[in-house]
Amino acid sequence: DMCSSDLALHDQFPELVCPGAGLHPVQHDASITRCVREEEMGPMLEFIQANASHLVCVGEIGLDFQPRVLVGPNNDECIDTNKEIQFRVFERQLELAKHLGLPVNVHSRAAGHYAIECLERCGISSAVLHAFDGRAAYAVRAAEKGYYFSVPPSSCLMSQASSYIAKLPLDKLLLETDSPALAPVKQQRNVPANLLVSCQTVASVRNVPCDDVARITTENARRLFPKAFR
Repeated sequence: DMCSSDLALHDQFPELVCPGAGLHPVQHDASITRCVREEEMGPMLEFIQANASHLVCVGEIGLDFQPRVLVGPNNDECIDTNKEIQFRVFERQLELAKHLGLPVNVHSRAAGHYAIECLERCGISSAVLHAFDGRAAYAVRAAEKGYYFSVPPSSCLMSQASSYIAKLPLDKLLLETDSPALAPVKQQRNVPANLLVSCQTVASVRNVPCDDVARITTENARRLFPKAFR
């Protein structure tokens, strides 16, 4: 239903809304947070295939190995089993994205190098890892493969983010907000206007003007998501 709503918004505001679609590794049932289930994959794959011409990417898809997700809402689920389910759901969507020629938007919470290995194993050439929380060394390796990294406003609070921002070439960085999550102030609701905070964070870490960061990251977005700029 949410994906269909996004497509409806795209039809209404084609120059503002550029949709992607994918099955996230973390799902929510009412107040319960849980790992994705394999049987949920089929309908999403069908939706992506049916609407590929309207999508700029497949995502947000990926891996989330936070303990609270892997053990389940009642702390009684097998961690290894849930990891394997996430791998299968992620890789199947990567295969479809590759077949359709669409880039992927990747979630990799507490699973950075595992997500990068999946991208490499599946032969993905166009990808962005959003809000990356892994080691800078893994990010550098991924950038050498051609993958991008998007910087959210919350990066101004994270020394780990500053590390990869400092080490990656500017032509491998994008800006994002991930609204309403990942605000620059903890426990506050994020908004799209905070994209400026992301830009300022990159500019500060790299000691370059904000205007340069904005121009370069926009050029990067054009290369990764060409359908969004037509």
